Parts: sequence; C-alpha cells; structure tokens
Amino acid sequence: DEEFDAHVNILNIIKEFSPWKNKIKGNTALMPPLKLTKLKHLYETGMEHPSFNLEVWGKKEFKDVCPGKDKYRGHDNILKAYKYAVKEFYGEGALWCNFVAGINSLEKLKEGFNYMANLGVIPGANVFHPDVGAILGSKLKAPNYEYLVELYRYAARIYHELGYKPFFSES
Repeated sequence: DEEFDAHVNILNIIKEFSPWKNKIKGNTALMPPLKLTKLKHLYETGMEHPSFNLEVWGKKEFKDVCPGKDKYRGHDNILKAYKYAVKEFYGEGALWCNFVAGINSLEKLKEGFNYMANLGVIPGANVFHPDVGAILGSKLKAPNYEYLVELYRYAARIYHELGYKPFFSES
C-alpha cells in the first residue's frame, strides 16, 4: 500500500493548487489498497476519475498478462475495490478501467466492457502497439482497423446508454 499512500499524498498536494475548488479533473491510475476503507482517502483528494486498470479481461488472462498486479492485488480484489468505491464514494460513471485493445479477442473485451459498465465503471481501452525491438518473438500483434472501430463503437453505445462520459470529456 506504500504506492497507494504516496499517490494520495501527491494528489493532496496537487489539490492545493487546483483551480477547480478541491477537485482534480482527469484521471490517475493506481492499484487499490488492500484495506478498502482506505479508498476514502483517495476520494477525499478530489480526484474525479481514478482507475485501477485491469489491462486485459478474464481471470486467467489477467494472471498471464499482469503477473505483478495478480500477485500483489489479484483480479478479484481489484473488482472488489471497484464495487466498494462505486458504492461508498463515487457512484456510477466516475471510476475508469482501462484495457489494452488487441490483447483479448474482440468478443472477450466486449464482455469485460459490459461487466465493468454494469458495475458502474467506465470501460475504455488504449491500443496495443508492439515495439518490435522490445518484444521480438511475441505472438501479440496490434489489432486491425475493424477490431478498433467495432470496439470503440461498442464503447460509445455503452456510454450513451448509461450516460457515461470518458474522463477526458470537455465537461
């Protein structure tokens, strides 16, 4: 939880200089604390859209792709943190969960988007773009155009149906 505590301390310093009256517009990505009641400290910083990014959907996939996150927090514990934070502090449509488009199949990632949206969490994705020099031999490839268009159209439908706005929204 040292990283979580450091994050909260830094956000409290930023809040002192925020032009938005004790709010910090935007996003911060971190792992949730082990003791979920500490999420109150994150909420009190005024950070509007925190995220505990899963990167990939599915418990097995999470363990394979994010072994550090799996070891120190675990897929299920991250989901518990989202549920707790939505219920106790943020409400629906404030928390964000980022995935990496292209690691999961399109259908599997849509499943993850649905799950998170139904928890009250805004799902989103950055595009996987392999650095050829860094991952020679990897089986992962960047997703094709059709995958990306379908995924972002799907996300847009979810956002419109549930009234969610991406954290980078102008409003």
